[in-house]
Amino acid sequence: MSSTASTTHGSTPFPSLPEQRRSGRRMSLTRCQRRLLLVWYMGAAPAFLVLIIQTLTSFYEGHGQSPNEVWGWFLPTLMPTLLLVTGVVAKEARKPHSQEQTVERYYFRLAFWLSVSYLFVVNVVLFAMPLLRQLQGSESIIGYLTKSSLFLGPFQGLVGAAMGAVFTSAK
Repeated sequence: MSSTASTTHGSTPFPSLPEQRRSGRRMSLTRCQRRLLLVWYMGAAPAFLVLIIQTLTSFYEGHGQSPNEVWGWFLPTLMPTLLLVTGVVAKEARKPHSQEQTVERYYFRLAFWLSVSYLFVVNVVLFAMPLLRQLQGSESIIGYLTKSSLFLGPFQGLVGAAMGAVFTSAK
């Protein structure tokens, strides 16, 4: 190997393997926030549509329930995190960026998959409600939804903690 070849190789713009691994652990904060926002809007949309249709067709009144009770269960289930992500993305969009901030890829993946899982479970609860009511008989809709809060509440807490880890690991 000639000295020219080693000099040329030594001055390449490619980072060494340890540098690649270090930089591979981080990703753009803006990209992370936008992906999480998309997950939350896409995951919440089916649930919102189902509840709107059921409210407009008097589904709940037909089962002796008030739509206010159902919406009273639903809104705290999704809105806090949805508003948090929307607010953070809006705030970040207004900031002048002199240098792109990055976040730990691990925390983003954790928040992403916990969000996807949580939104999936919320949608399953809503879509399975009519079927489970038929199987279980007399349980009220709000009783069924209240039961689901036993596992959705802690799950939502985990999602919020993972989101916080994403937003606080920014450098």
